[in-house]
Amino acid sequence: MKVHRFYALLTAVCTGLSLLSMPFSANAYEFRTTSDYYYQQFDANAKALYDQLLLAAETVDQSAETFLTAPDARYSGLNADQLHDLVFMFMYDHPEYFWIANSYHYGYDWNGNYVRLNVYSEYQNGADRQAARAQFVSTAQGYIDRAMQYDTDYDRSKYLSEQLYHDIAYQTGSLDQSAASALLQKKTVCAGFTKAYSLLANACDVDTISYIGIGHGWNATKIAGNWYHDDVTNALFLYHDDQIAAFDKRVGYYTATYSDGSTVQYLMHDLDYKYYTGIFPDTSKEYNGEKTVLSGEPAATEPPVETTAPTVETTAVTTPQTTTATTRRTRETTTTTRATTTTWMTTTTTLTTPSETTTTTPVSDSERFHVTNKTAYYMADDNTPFDVSALVEKVEYVIKLGSQEYLLEVSDLGSLSLPSDWSTPTKVFANAASDGCFHGQIPVTYLDKAINIGDVWIVQRGDFDGNGVTNAADGAEVLVYAAALGSGETPRFPDGVDPEVAAFAAKLTSDGTRTPNASDAAEILILAARIGSGSL
Repeated sequence: MKVHRFYALLTAVCTGLSLLSMPFSANAYEFRTTSDYYYQQFDANAKALYDQLLLAAETVDQSAETFLTAPDARYSGLNADQLHDLVFMFMYDHPEYFWIANSYHYGYDWNGNYVRLNVYSEYQNGADRQAARAQFVSTAQGYIDRAMQYDTDYDRSKYLSEQLYHDIAYQTGSLDQSAASALLQKKTVCAGFTKAYSLLANACDVDTISYIGIGHGWNATKIAGNWYHDDVTNALFLYHDDQIAAFDKRVGYYTATYSDGSTVQYLMHDLDYKYYTGIFPDTSKEYNGEKTVLSGEPAATEPPVETTAPTVETTAVTTPQTTTATTRRTRETTTTTRATTTTWMTTTTTLTTPSETTTTTPVSDSERFHVTNKTAYYMADDNTPFDVSALVEKVEYVIKLGSQEYLLEVSDLGSLSLPSDWSTPTKVFANAASDGCFHGQIPVTYLDKAINIGDVWIVQRGDFDGNGVTNAADGAEVLVYAAALGSGETPRFPDGVDPEVAAFAAKLTSDGTRTPNASDAAEILILAARIGSGSL
């Protein structure tokens, strides 16, 4: 097995390259793969390392030889935190190098400081890597070609966001930190969604960057000169800061526990950079409908979102993967009532600072289960006991035999036991609701171990605007919504309110529709009047 090492050559070549104002690129792809937004803000030391990482990655990407790690990239003037942040920003900046594992080595030898990007075991063999690369490029080009039928930055990015959300299931796997999981396997987590969207949007001439938070990954996209949050995993498109904050408020705070026993509370879209905190673009402006024409002529008809169900590959053996996330909460496409599910996983990452270091992910008891959950809605006055099968799609139990781990599906969901004070929507709402709404999971036990299941929403009947009180304003909002639909306009929901939650809260009539209408508005007004008069 031949593993390449050529420190001196890389050092000599990249010393010159670091003087350039743009990152090195051999232009091996026929489409643009990244934005230089981050790179242009780096200092000289960070740019020099970025250039070295890019050259090392290009060497592996273009070679049919075997690589366990990419060639060494040399650096100076960066501490461990700066190195960590920059390496992961590079990984997200260049999703075309899908073979880069979500871990790296760094250390010091006679030539100075070095960092080595690890290569996924699946792609260490050169022939395997090149075959996957050809398939990866072909799949990406298909998305790009369809998106390029649109002529504006908004329409291209919207198509890609919606299409990826539809095509790809939220599911963990050995490659779920790579864009390959999204584009080749059609199953991924937030990292794969983020990288795939970044790659495709930039290829369509829409500047897009990636954000890496404490427990989540998402994007920022530049539309008509302004930057907005895009979170493909959660179907959030062109959100400004206040809207993201409102979404996070509904999701709630979560506690991450690290391998050293320390804990931290965070919201989904909290950022976790130390050195590069001030590098992110201004995303405070609300999208006002402006678009930028990029190229081409408007399409005669808009390409529809394709409806072919995603093909999901499965495997019986899983290997713990290193990630920057600690706890994530996201959704995947299914055929349930709301057509979404939620997968919850807890992973940890350890970064120490000896001369030779690698990130690791220990396996803990909290990772003994892989659960694919369903999204379900309930009214706060519903006393019907929860049906576990309505809250969970699949529960897999991890069994370790020697050095291998196997996923065994729990076939009898009736063996999941609900505690009495979490047995009905009314009880959960009374015990755990905040701001007039509950959004979270229901604890159950299996084999004497605790599991959280379901992406459960419990709302007060008629509370369309989600402020915790059912009043006349809710009826007025539904009237405005119904009128917009009737006139053919695009209805708007109150800022920070999940449309599906609002639609469910407003569904008071028995006509079987999921769309709030004038009858719902009248019912809500009557309900609000009864609440206000104390007659309810």
